[in-house]
Amino acid sequence: MKDMDAAVKLFMALDRPFADLVDFFLKDEGYKVIRKSMQERNPETIGHPPDGRYRKSVHDIVKELTIRKHGGKPCRLTVALENQSYVSRIMPGRELMSSALHWDHWHRGIQSEHEKNDDLKTTEELLDGILPGDRMTPVLTLTPYFGQQPWKGANRFVADLTTCPPGLENAMADCPANVISFRDMTAKQLSMFEVGSMRAVAKCIRYARNRRQLRYEMRTDPSFRDMPAEAYEVINKATRMKLKPKHKEHNNMAKDVSSYDQYLLDMGERRGEKKGEKKGEKKGRIEGITATIMRFIQSRRRRHFSEMQIQDDLQIDFGLDEAKASQYMAAALTVKA
Repeated sequence: MKDMDAAVKLFMALDRPFADLVDFFLKDEGYKVIRKSMQERNPETIGHPPDGRYRKSVHDIVKELTIRKHGGKPCRLTVALENQSYVSRIMPGRELMSSALHWDHWHRGIQSEHEKNDDLKTTEELLDGILPGDRMTPVLTLTPYFGQQPWKGANRFVADLTTCPPGLENAMADCPANVISFRDMTAKQLSMFEVGSMRAVAKCIRYARNRRQLRYEMRTDPSFRDMPAEAYEVINKATRMKLKPKHKEHNNMAKDVSSYDQYLLDMGERRGEKKGEKKGEKKGRIEGITATIMRFIQSRRRRHFSEMQIQDDLQIDFGLDEAKASQYMAAALTVKA
């Protein structure tokens, strides 16, 4: 669902959920994200070298940040998210391609800089285009999976997508998928998330089919308090719930739980709706998609994306034609970002 993908991008673009997800992935190595170090990066820079030869945008969200172990030396890292709402069986291949594109982009950029400064002196340096001390900021690609089906995609390129001769696996180009599947997590794994909206979303997806457990989590886990509107939207789209964000002074998760119970009880009755009611629902869905698109545009404007790039994103993420994307963009420009 394109609107689901857009909702996930808006949510994961927030610094807090993004950092909490990275912390969760790096927990076994003892690294933590330095929250104030995060800087938004244009996801197209990975897939678009300066000459514009590649036209594929390969990641949903890219941020450069600093990680550090307790008492250790800070390390700079680029983290790219490929959000998934469905099971992709070729994810390791997609990540292998994006890694190659990032390397190519970095190499072209630094070679061009050295040539401009006349830094390359020896024949070897001219051929390679880099100097001995040049280092690329490493890229960690994570695939958070928001779907309700168990993840059954491939985990590594060599292991699952090639017919590699036995014993030669280590000699072949390889890449992991790094999938974080909320649907398949254990209670212990869920508890390893920092308290916050990322953990709340993960728990809702994990316990969407276990009403009793989900009610308990909503009432006892402080992660469900004061969640941003983007988190509610992801939860509702991923689980078909109908929770609504509350103002901080009126935030009451008990009412949200009651709304969820009522939704489950009404599911059978809703199948027998009249034609007029269905038309009303369709109108509501259209209004909801419009609101999502406007938030999508405003979020990118706040992060200083160009108007042309935002319009391209609208066509890709929402399936809009150029004229419709321009109309939405024009309407959004009348609102202060």
